[in-house]
Amino acid sequence: MIFLHPPRLHQRLGFTARLLLVLCGLGISTAAQAANATASPAPNNTTDNLPPAPISQNDIRLGQSTYDWFWIKLYSAELWAPNRVQTMDQLWQIPFALSLTYDIRIKPAKLAQVTLEQMEHQEPVAPDVAERWVQQLTQLYPPIAKGTTLIGLYDPKGRLALYRDGQLLGEMQDGDFAKRFFQIWLDARSSYPKNRLQLLGWKGGVDRNILSQSDQPDGQGE
Repeated sequence: MIFLHPPRLHQRLGFTARLLLVLCGLGISTAAQAANATASPAPNNTTDNLPPAPISQNDIRLGQSTYDWFWIKLYSAELWAPNRVQTMDQLWQIPFALSLTYDIRIKPAKLAQVTLEQMEHQEPVAPDVAERWVQQLTQLYPPIAKGTTLIGLYDPKGRLALYRDGQLLGEMQDGDFAKRFFQIWLDARSSYPKNRLQLLGWKGGVDRNILSQSDQPDGQGE
């Protein structure tokens, strides 16, 4: 639940340049590769109104968004929670789930490295902690193929559970990691604030600053 963020077109150096290099080495499927690849199980959706397993059927979809890089679709994302929230403080106090369905192929080690880079794009991570997190993520992530769905469940007590196509891959009992992980998509410092607001189901355009008070839920503050 990385999953990847496409690079901004107007950025050419630094973090995004490294990300571009990673994207070029992801092994994005060619037509021939796709023909030879084993199809991944389809997400466990019966209708568009029901969440994929293991998300509770009592949850509601707060929002959804699609992440592209030029003409290449990387993945689609959905955010599920027991109820809608008015502020980020409220969101971090409830369990929620982020579902990502991929249109690319990527290896666990590369996915882990890009995850860390997205975290550090918002706030530095101590070198020893960064090394530990990359190792843990490399072990936790599966190989990603076109159609793979990863679901990350957030527990406000400090737990992240990760699923692939409805099957539990593992858990990380680390409150700091769990929050930093989901902040990649949900924090106001996200690389793609418009996508973030779509996931949260909020309007109001791009946040003017990083404070949660600046966020405006759907239909408010406009």
